[in-house]
Amino acid sequence: ENPVLRENDIFFFDIGPIFDGHEGDVGRAYSVGNNSDYARCCRDVEEIWNEVHMAWLANSSSKKNGKDLDYFAQECATARGWVLALEKANGHRIADFPHIAKLRGSVEEFPHQLSANRWILEIQIKDPSSSYGAFYEDLLNERI
Repeated sequence: ENPVLRENDIFFFDIGPIFDGHEGDVGRAYSVGNNSDYARCCRDVEEIWNEVHMAWLANSSSKKNGKDLDYFAQECATARGWVLALEKANGHRIADFPHIAKLRGSVEEFPHQLSANRWILEIQIKDPSSSYGAFYEDLLNERI
């Protein structure tokens, strides 16, 4: 299908480039037009991602695991009036060729501390009373 953006709409890009055998994954939501709810959703999802990333950075010595980060993300979303969406779609491991990695699954299922540069943190939120939402994903790394 070829969806067409309307005058006031929300959309996303989700790309997973492979460069010299190394996988990446990044995604962002955007809004067009004058729908302030869509614009706030896109801003909030990125802010939630940054809050979770900062919590991961701040607690690297306390062994905050994937489930802890998922719970924290739920709290951040709820505090802004959103619902954290799509259970088990909150991030994943990447590698030189991740599909042959022995470890599979989402962030919330990982019982250990997440390693830098090996995990994509994905935050998906939605409006609790409507069908729209937004997402943001990027590499968990040690930069701010």
